[in-house]
Amino acid sequence: LLYFGKTPAVGNINDTYSAELHSLAYYRRHFEDWYIRWLYYHFVHFFEGIAVRKLDSVIANSRYTAGIVSSNYQIKHPKLVTCYKSIDPEKYALSLELRSKQPPHPPVVMFVGTNMQRKGLPVLISAAPQILAACESTQFWVVGEDKAVPGMKDLCKEMGVLDAFQFMGWQSQAELTHIYAQADIFVMPSITEALGMVFVEAMASGVAVVGTEVGGIPEIIEHEVNGLLVPPNEPVLLAEAVVRLIQDEELRKRLVLRSKEMLIKFSADQMMKTTYDIY
Repeated sequence: LLYFGKTPAVGNINDTYSAELHSLAYYRRHFEDWYIRWLYYHFVHFFEGIAVRKLDSVIANSRYTAGIVSSNYQIKHPKLVTCYKSIDPEKYALSLELRSKQPPHPPVVMFVGTNMQRKGLPVLISAAPQILAACESTQFWVVGEDKAVPGMKDLCKEMGVLDAFQFMGWQSQAELTHIYAQADIFVMPSITEALGMVFVEAMASGVAVVGTEVGGIPEIIEHEVNGLLVPPNEPVLLAEAVVRLIQDEELRKRLVLRSKEMLIKFSADQMMKTTYDIY
């Protein structure tokens, strides 16, 4: 928005919260800070639209993001290009090594993320009683800082599952390596998600993943191939998917094995080639 130079300018859009506006009722249904969020996203939407039209190239982090930007800000290819972010699989090699040395333990379901309401933690908490009824020793590890954590703990109490949940707060990448190594299933049932690179990190760590059929997540997870997808805001279906993975070790192994093929799509080499082509 503030760029007025003559040198070609390239910008990145990594989320769709402001581009993809919803009704006030939608925000009220899903977020405690619904009114502030509604105002903020509408404010940013106006100025973001002006800003991106000044750029010579706009890089979107997923095909989904590119589609939203194109339809809401009237920007088309070739000015609008998709470039996936990348991970370094070597950073997660230690997780794989540690995983191979793990002794038998109760099932661990892991969630990572801030903005926990948008990423669907309330849905996972609501699914927990059904999961525990089928697999009573299951543990739920929640990684990340968010002002909504007290409300999440209250919901755990309301659902009678607080003892099964461990809120671990912010963790460094080194600490996450060890946590991933102990997790059996990664779950992030997002309401909306531009892409969800944390799924890629979990896959690289040898963790079976469950996501929702929203945003860019299906660009990472292919249902029944390298993970499981469920509709958003469906705790019963989410619980069924998690229980299925807990009880079917062969399915978990098959999904994890196939997820390694997907990592090529999010390699640093591929990201750098695409970025170079754009410039």
